[in-house]
Amino acid sequence: MATSLSYLDVLSDPRFHVPFGCGALALSAAFFTLPSLFPTLFATEKQRAWIVTGLTALVMTSSSLPFHYSFFTGSNSLADVSLMDSAFAIGLCGFFASYCVTDLLLGTLFYRSEVHPLSGYVHHSLYAWMVTSLVTYHVPGGFCTLSILELPTLVMAIGRINKAWRSDALFGATFFTTRICLHIYFVYEIWRAWPDRQFYWFLLGVLPMHLLWFKGWVQQQIRMRKEKLRKMVPSTTTACHPIQSIKPEAQVSAEVTSREDDKYVTEETWGSRSTRHLPRPFVTHRLRAGSSILEHDLDRITDPIPVAPVLVG
Repeated sequence: MATSLSYLDVLSDPRFHVPFGCGALALSAAFFTLPSLFPTLFATEKQRAWIVTGLTALVMTSSSLPFHYSFFTGSNSLADVSLMDSAFAIGLCGFFASYCVTDLLLGTLFYRSEVHPLSGYVHHSLYAWMVTSLVTYHVPGGFCTLSILELPTLVMAIGRINKAWRSDALFGATFFTTRICLHIYFVYEIWRAWPDRQFYWFLLGVLPMHLLWFKGWVQQQIRMRKEKLRKMVPSTTTACHPIQSIKPEAQVSAEVTSREDDKYVTEETWGSRSTRHLPRPFVTHRLRAGSSILEHDLDRITDPIPVAPVLVG
């Protein structure tokens, strides 16, 4: 393997700093231009905050395809990928580093509330250092191959910009497939390709963060499902059985019985009284005495109820 470069060598390399500068200018221009061209899509601060991230995810995901083609069709390991130390790979790393810097600067100035300390400052700083380090080791193509992991970010960005395009199922599927399964697989492949350089520690270092994000998404889906159940069950019960307006000792009038039946029903007379003359809501109330209406109906519900898609983040 070639001698490692210094960080100064990387920053002074036009194959790195030219894409870095062009990327920063292009992403900044898109951030200020797109809201004017599509005001309905970028009306809120949250929607505008996803312009830079969405464009970067699109570029990195699509650019990773040539590396995957080379790896899965003609390479025995990642070290044999033809584009591993190419100008294209170095340029993509420079572009992604420019995204990390640009997103933090624009976020600090224009959408500070959308920049999370972990997924923003920590994540971007870590990745800017990581992609630069990979160039110093002549393996920028390794990061470009793993840029397919930006696919769930692209799905999330589309859903955040327009709620009509949001899909929880698609996001969860792409995140689990790429950020968890494929991530773990490439830890092994990187170890196999460069067992003496320990590059796999780059991936192992960010894997806990991906697991934490996925755990938060799963917990959100469970919480949203429970809230949906709670909202649906009481409304159905109240519409069918207006129990709240009927008291245990309310007067019951029979439709086909004698005058004697028109009297108050008490605890003493309940056991001997036929329920066929009582209104259905009153009977239902008596049968459910001592238990929660909500709990009773929740026990009967077995069919899954669709939940409006909400994304993590």
